[in-house]
Formats: sequence, C-alpha cells, structure tokens
Amino acid sequence: MSTLTTGTYEKYGASYKTLTLTDGEYAFTVTPEKGGMATSFTKNGDEYLWLRDKNFESTDRPRCGIPILFPNCGKPDDGVHHFNGAAYPIEVHGLADLVPWQVKSADDTAIELTLTPNGLTKFVYPFDFSLTMRYTLTGSTATLALTVANTGDKALPFSVGFHPYFAASKLDNVAFDIDAATCSESAKGEQPAAPETITLTRKEGSADSIRLMTGVKSPMRFTDSGNGHKVTVSFDESVFTNGVLWQQDAESFVCMEPWNGWANSVNEEGKHEVLEPDEAMTSMAAAVHCADIHDVLWRDNGNGFWMVSTDHNEVVHVDADFRPVQRWAFPGELDSMHINCLARWGDEVVFSAFGAFSERRAYKGASAGAGFVRALEGVEPLITGLSQPHSLKPWGADLLLADSEKRSIALFDRQGREKKRKVLDGYTRGIAIGRQALFVGLSASRTPEPGGLASATLVALDLHTWDELGRLPLPAREIYEVLQLPPGVDMATLLQRIAALHINPYVYE
Repeated sequence: MSTLTTGTYEKYGASYKTLTLTDGEYAFTVTPEKGGMATSFTKNGDEYLWLRDKNFESTDRPRCGIPILFPNCGKPDDGVHHFNGAAYPIEVHGLADLVPWQVKSADDTAIELTLTPNGLTKFVYPFDFSLTMRYTLTGSTATLALTVANTGDKALPFSVGFHPYFAASKLDNVAFDIDAATCSESAKGEQPAAPETITLTRKEGSADSIRLMTGVKSPMRFTDSGNGHKVTVSFDESVFTNGVLWQQDAESFVCMEPWNGWANSVNEEGKHEVLEPDEAMTSMAAAVHCADIHDVLWRDNGNGFWMVSTDHNEVVHVDADFRPVQRWAFPGELDSMHINCLARWGDEVVFSAFGAFSERRAYKGASAGAGFVRALEGVEPLITGLSQPHSLKPWGADLLLADSEKRSIALFDRQGREKKRKVLDGYTRGIAIGRQALFVGLSASRTPEPGGLASATLVALDLHTWDELGRLPLPAREIYEVLQLPPGVDMATLLQRIAALHINPYVYE
C-alpha cells in the first residue's frame, strides 16, 4: 500500500504545495496548483519524469511532467474552436494544464483533484463541465484516471490526452516498442502504414522530432540504454486511438503520449468525443500496466482477486472495483520468468513460473527442469525441477500440477517431494478434480511432430489409480484451462457471457 505525504516545492521564487504517494522504492508526486499534473516519479530517488528548468516555476504552459490535455490535443487550425457560429481562441493542448485544480480528497489510497469552469475557461471554452483526476500508486505502477462530466444543458465536445515527459539520456539511446496502424510526421492527408519498428530520429534542420500514430495498441514501451530506464504506457484503447512521440534536440526528454484526437479534432464532425448533459466518461492511462493475463484467483473475502501479469513478471491484487491494491513485481525483463498460474495452497497464495530467468523469454529452449512453484510472499521455491509448470490444484494437503513440457501431471507434498506422476501424450495444461475422475487437458504441439496429437484432447483419469478412463478430441489445437461447472449451468449462455465480457487489463500501468 502507498502512503501519502505533503510538501512544498520552492524554486526561483515560486512555491507550490505537493502531494506525494510512496510505495516501497517508488514515489509519485502531484502538484494541484500547477495544472493538476504529476511532476515527479522516482525509483530509489532516480527521476523518470522531466521538469524543464524555470518553465515549471513560471506562468507559462508547463512543458514538463505529465500535462493533462483537455478539451483539445495539439493546436486547432488558426488557433480557434468553432462553437455555434462563433470562434473561440484556444491554447495548444487546451486549458486544463494552465489553471489550478482543487484537491477533492487525498489519502494513502489515492489523490483526487477536480476542475470546474471559471471566467477564463468560459472565455475559451463556453461549456459547463467537471473534470476529476484520480492518481494512484501501486509499486511501479502510477495510474492516471481522468473523468469528464457534462454538467451543462448542451452537448459537450472535446478530446483528451496525456503528455508525459520522460527523462532520457539522449534520443539515440531510446528504442521504442510500439504497434500502430499508421505513422507519420503530420496528421494531415493520407497516413502511411507504420513500419514494423517505429523510431524517432532527428529531422535535419528542425528543432524537434515527432511521430503521429493511429490505431495504436496498448501498451507503448521504450527502453533507454543510457540511463537504464524502461517505461511502459498502457491505456484504454476504446478511448485512446492515437499516439504521439515527440522530442526537442536541446532537451533531455522523450514524450510518449496517448491521445484520442488530433489538433483540429474538436472542429471536425465525428473526430471527437461528445457527452450529452449528465453524461460522464473516464479515461485511464498508466506508466506500467498488467499485460498478458494468464490467471485470476478470487479472494475468499470478496475483496477482488489476484491476477497474473505474465508479460511484466508481476502478480497484482485488484479490488472489487478493478483498482490495484498491491503488486508483487519480480526482477528481470518483460516475460523473463513466464509466471502463469495461481492457487491457494494452505495459508499461502502460490504461483508457477518457467524459471528464474532475467532476459525476455530466455526460457525458450532452456525451460527443462528450470520451472518452480513459489509462495507469493515467500523467497525460496516450494517445488523445483519442473518444466513449464501450469494448472496448480490443491488436493488435500498436497499440490497437483501439470508439468507441461514433460507431458505429465504430478502430485507434490509441502516439502516439495514428488508423490505421484502420470505421463501422457500431449502438452498437459488444464486440470479439474472431479468426484470420480481427474480431467486433464492435452494440447497438440505447436510444431507438428510424427505421432503427435492431431488436436486438443480432454482426458479422464481414475481419481485413485490415474488410469485412463477415456478421452475426447476437441476441434482446437490447444487447451488452456479445464473447469468443472456446477449442475444446472447453461453452458451456451455461459460461453456467450464470457465472450461478451470485456475487462481492461491495463487500468493501472
């Protein structure tokens, strides 16, 4: 859990109150009076955000920290918005980063700020609205959630975005990992398809460099080989469809920004958000996110669930409102350990992983015997010598699991000793313990092999002897989980509901 402290930022004769959330080695600072924006994110004192010297302290638009973009992203054509036949002058990126925000609440769980119209905002944007900015910190994850509400009696047109300035050693050291449909230096005209590797390079004769992208997939990532920083920006793809990379040659930063519009979007029909009176919309983005979710384990007390973020070597406790409460982040690059499954074994929550590797997907070709099961709050593994373990199932005082690469299931006691093993003829993954049988999922090899399974297969084993009772081929290549449903469940309806379910896995990066 994070803890809240208050402070004061004083420099060059300026003074601002600050609110800081701290969780272990991470600290996240918000400055309400300065556009309600985040101004610092540190790990053991190492700063990941960037503040432009003197600009933050002046009355100028803050080109530093994480400005909030509203009601426009960029600068509209001729610097004006057109509403009801009248032209209204508007600054680059709107007004939210120019005015002080009010503190709605601040405690160890979250900082909430609000912004409502005044004479200045009405002069450039003649609408009634309410903005609520909610900041949280869970381990390495700072979450930014902006809620826009229409408090007036007419439709509210707007675009939103976040403009984080990340500290960079130099542009040549920064490598991006971004998936987008298009990538260009201008939002005007035909947009070229994005290259496989998106780069941000200095443009000859220009003071800055920019990439404008559409169809951006969450998350966007970059790695700085100079300072060792690795940054992930995740976001709600249903809101943020565009992305921006930007850098100025004279400064040590790079911006990686989620937007839901372009500079002139509010002036163009169908290219901006519209809220009717009394409607509201929440947009979320974060610095680190939960990606490639492999398993979810519900808590007995109803307080949310644990979730495996395989891509980030993390397990996250999320509350009933899908907000992160606690995060267990393990060392190594993205998807180095391949954490995958969770279970409650006795008094502990345990997880399985392919191995204690430090480099991204280093387990490929090296997972034999490297896998383990470990308690979430533990240090030493409880079970070792596994090969791509999955499907942890407590069975009395013991733990049943799929030793997938060895094409087997195995039973272990609390001392990590193997008590029983059954070798099968496919990649074992998915176990259900029935009243009279064990049900095990077998997947066909991703690389077809002579004599291998032609399709995924569900196998029934005798509960006591583990002798095979029968099997059912399935019209698929792989099985990820096997679940036993209670009597009376309408399977067709259940599958329809699962297919329609959409949960954002990135409400926190």
